[in-house]
Amino acid sequence: MNKLYIALSLTLLLLFATACETKVELCEESVHPHAPRVSYSFLWDIHRKGHETIPVDTMYVIANRVINQWKSSMVVSATDQPSRGYYFYTDLIDTQPRESETEPVDTTGTALAEENLRPGVDIPTSEFHIKAGEYKFFAFNMDTTELIYNNVFEFMQAPPEENKQLQDVYVTYKTYPKDGNKGQLRNIIQDWTDYNPYAQYIQPDILPVYFDTLAVTKIQMSPEPIDVYFRPKTLTQDIDIYFNINKIVDVEPFVIDSIRAEISGIPLSVNLSNGYIDIQHTAKMMFTTTLIRPVTQQNLSQTPFADSPANTQLGCYAHINVPSLVANQSSDVFTGPGVMQVMIYTHSQNTDPRLEGQRVVVKKMQGKINLYHTLTQAQLYEITDDGKHARRKGSQATLFINAEPITIDGEKIIRSADNNGGLDIWEPADHIIIDI
Repeated sequence: MNKLYIALSLTLLLLFATACETKVELCEESVHPHAPRVSYSFLWDIHRKGHETIPVDTMYVIANRVINQWKSSMVVSATDQPSRGYYFYTDLIDTQPRESETEPVDTTGTALAEENLRPGVDIPTSEFHIKAGEYKFFAFNMDTTELIYNNVFEFMQAPPEENKQLQDVYVTYKTYPKDGNKGQLRNIIQDWTDYNPYAQYIQPDILPVYFDTLAVTKIQMSPEPIDVYFRPKTLTQDIDIYFNINKIVDVEPFVIDSIRAEISGIPLSVNLSNGYIDIQHTAKMMFTTTLIRPVTQQNLSQTPFADSPANTQLGCYAHINVPSLVANQSSDVFTGPGVMQVMIYTHSQNTDPRLEGQRVVVKKMQGKINLYHTLTQAQLYEITDDGKHARRKGSQATLFINAEPITIDGEKIIRSADNNGGLDIWEPADHIIIDI
């Protein structure tokens, strides 16, 4: 009899516990009384090349409960410890503006205003309510000016029965036409004729995509907020590009003032879960370069160097950060991915018999090169074992262009020889502009 009594008592206790657990899921209060709180912090490696400060200011965090799926997301500061910010998507708190509110809530005035404030909605908070359970946490930089997050938002708003997976979440670069972009494309190369119009452009000097995810973490009720730490790393690649230049100055000494460039074959999207890049859909990017002394693969430099009229050799360096670079399928075409174009700005001083003294002649000349051999040897990315996806092979890479130096005689770019032993070939573009 005693055993039966004990068994009945345990059953009642179990039913009570289950009822309480159900109550947690069905509670309709605006702030769930049984919801644990989490705080987010970001630990940055700011000693990476080119970054002496935290590189981004805003991060997007996804809390995805893996069993009995439930999702919440927040947009928070990348610099605070812990991070402060706002809910982006949650059903634990009413995140919709009040109908009566037409002006921002006064956070400095009356007690009545303070009573109406909702942390994480009206004012920033460092403590975010989520439901108890086992979570995968994701964090990545939020930059809606240059990245498209539609796929992320679709994942967050999809009902559980659709069974959308974090493995399918990606971001896509915004693209722009060279002409008719309404001033949105920054630092356009002036007088640029696009000899590779297969795709549109992404912005130059775009921020890397930073990302981190944590192992499944169990979140339970706690009197204090539970600390969640991220250590963001790039999903994109830092790529250093080098090539050399020969000047023929026997007839007319001249100075190379600067070089602008464009490169194609940039994957348009990056998967935030596994780092997969879309090598089937690519774009182009314009970028600036730095003139340096001539370099070799064993002796690379990034120190600026000023050209002079009698100088016959110099180098060129550029740094870009992109998901990767895709090679062309052929080495003898100049359209499609894996092609680099350059605009070289020069000036010379010529004696004019009609004038006393000299005149300055400014020239701009274009050249192009298919980087098939360079990119094939560099192996910036790899194909997954199933043959269906690609991912970068490292966070940093160096492209020493596998070609003879680009040669300029003061009038034009000279085409490289065909019998070059498998090197990439520089070609002139039929576009020279002279300003006197």
